[in-house]
Amino acid sequence: MIKRSIFFLFVFSLIVKNLAGCCNMKRTYSPIKSHNLVDIVRARNVKAESLKAVVKADQFTKKGRVKLKVYILTKKEGKLRFEATVMDNTVAVLATDGKMFRSIDFKKHIVYEGPASPCNIARIFNIPLTGEQVAVVLMGGVPILRHQKSAVEWDKCKGREILILKNEPQGLLQKIYLKKKKGSWQILGTIIKNRKGKTLLRVLSKDFRLRDGLWVGRWTHYLQPEKKADVMMRFISQKLNVGIPEEAFSIDPPGGLETHWLECPDIAGLPFEAIDPKKEEPNKKE
Repeated sequence: MIKRSIFFLFVFSLIVKNLAGCCNMKRTYSPIKSHNLVDIVRARNVKAESLKAVVKADQFTKKGRVKLKVYILTKKEGKLRFEATVMDNTVAVLATDGKMFRSIDFKKHIVYEGPASPCNIARIFNIPLTGEQVAVVLMGGVPILRHQKSAVEWDKCKGREILILKNEPQGLLQKIYLKKKKGSWQILGTIIKNRKGKTLLRVLSKDFRLRDGLWVGRWTHYLQPEKKADVMMRFISQKLNVGIPEEAFSIDPPGGLETHWLECPDIAGLPFEAIDPKKEEPNKKE
């Protein structure tokens, strides 16, 4: 009995030692100031010009789990095209030029059109953000909160930077997770919470690959509880910075279909910075 106790103590000490060793990762580069990390994320958000991809998506709705294969075309200025298929049959298509949207529901034989607001863009692919923000998420970046304070922490267990941004007027806190590999940055994801600690947005990616010199995850989970948005994406193919004709972002519906105008009343979204730095003064360095 005593020998057994000694054995278990020995095993436990080894486990504790190994766990302690795992949480002792150090930077292989000089520490980076928080405002410099913010600039790194901003720059990454605009580096990718376009994306051509195929995604297997699991969307979790009130009616249960919906599995789709989605063909994606996007440009960073918020131009999007989604073609959703089930068993290789197209069930819906949506396109937006960043200002207006049009979609076709082939099951209901209805055409929808209206302004390219987040709730309209999310009709097929449930990511209720602006077109520019959706493009950023799909191309490996994350939107950045307008913030008054910033800080950075080193996660010595996972070997990653945690950029912390505080929007004091609205009591919001954003954490952006980054990892440096082969001289460039992987944006692992972001979590935004309110002052009560409730998660408002979570975007997490994994299984990164270099595409045209930029790291993009092959798996991305998008969660926005208040908007009932929960999407798991597995990228079957990803091609960045490819040429996409402008006509891809418009749809000419076949004749005889009923058309509905949609102007859904979007609730004020999260206070993100403009993706294009030319459209907004960057935050002052704190």
